[in-house]
Amino acid sequence: MRGLALSICNYLANHLNQCEIPTNEDHPKDIKIKIDTSTRYAFIEDLPFGQALQPSDIDRYSINWLVPSFENSSGGHLTIFRLIKDLEAFGFKSKIVFEKPIRGKTTEEIRNLIAMNFLPLDCPISFGADSISAAYFTVATNWTTAYLLRNFNTTVEKIYLIQDYEPYFYGAGSDYYLAERTYNFGFKTFVGGEWLVEQLKTKHNVNATAFPFGCDHNLYSPTPKLTKNSTEKQLLFYARPSTPRRGFELAMLAFEKLLTRMHNVQIVLAGCDFSAYELPPHVKSVGIVPMRDLPQLYRSCDAALIISFTNVSLLPVDLMASGCAVISNSGPQVEWLLNEQIASLAKADPDSLSLAIENLLTNDTFRQEKIDRAQHYVSNLHWEEAAKVIGHNLNQIAQLRPSEQQPSLIH
Repeated sequence: MRGLALSICNYLANHLNQCEIPTNEDHPKDIKIKIDTSTRYAFIEDLPFGQALQPSDIDRYSINWLVPSFENSSGGHLTIFRLIKDLEAFGFKSKIVFEKPIRGKTTEEIRNLIAMNFLPLDCPISFGADSISAAYFTVATNWTTAYLLRNFNTTVEKIYLIQDYEPYFYGAGSDYYLAERTYNFGFKTFVGGEWLVEQLKTKHNVNATAFPFGCDHNLYSPTPKLTKNSTEKQLLFYARPSTPRRGFELAMLAFEKLLTRMHNVQIVLAGCDFSAYELPPHVKSVGIVPMRDLPQLYRSCDAALIISFTNVSLLPVDLMASGCAVISNSGPQVEWLLNEQIASLAKADPDSLSLAIENLLTNDTFRQEKIDRAQHYVSNLHWEEAAKVIGHNLNQIAQLRPSEQQPSLIH
């Protein structure tokens, strides 16, 4: 297990680090590598553009969404696209503006990719700052697009949608500081969950409005039930070595300890392509799983380990709705959503995590009790509620006159 973790870390360091300094043996001395930080960080420049708007000049239900490039497995983008779809059902009209072109794709190709990997959307799509249209609201959806929003003037209200405390994605340095700086731009702010409310208030004196996590119950459910092997247990792990906040190395160390005591468990890695690696016994990979196939994967597993060192992942809610027991590290970033009644929480160390997994997998009654309580808990979580919170607050921000017709927020 240690060898696998180390080899993956070495691979990522050697092949994925774009800032790696080449050795003289790798490159002749007469070939120079250009260090072009000015291009990479051009977006942080304070260069306002666009004409200012009066509220009466623009449809009060129009929204620009400034969105970074996406991966097929991006939970953050899925939340953005869900909010766009649900807010349109409440009367808001959205446009998606990607901050830069995506792999040379056309807008229609991107629309098809979004429909195939996330959900179908009918709203306009464009690329780049020059394509941003006038809108009453313009929403930044991550820290890089917050700089774009700061510069854009052809909008009435600037909104910041924050799903995680993004400075924590980096070591202390340039990106950490530049991400942290955006929280002081003065935007009206919506955040995913109560932990982020506290983070922004304590660290930046920013008053944010929290929207709740939801669940797509049309997709995730415990039925149809799958016949499971009663002797062998199956444990799912959301394995993302390139995403430090998901604790890949810590989990692998916990699995090493677990497998010295349990020999009837199969560990399933999902979320990353491990095809180039030789996995140890009792560990297999299913790679990056399409969203449509996730419910069957979740139902096939007895339990799942999800590690979150920043804001809790969206996966626990979907897993619990599918009848899969959840193990997580403890901490305030997790416990605003999860508790011991519906999940097994453990300290973030290999011994504690391995014991929590073992206790859950070897005690069928204990595990089923958590599953039952978790399913009852998530049955009340719906993504429409998140859109309702945001839509209600957007109406308040716009200060609509009573004579104007407001979009209904009631189903």
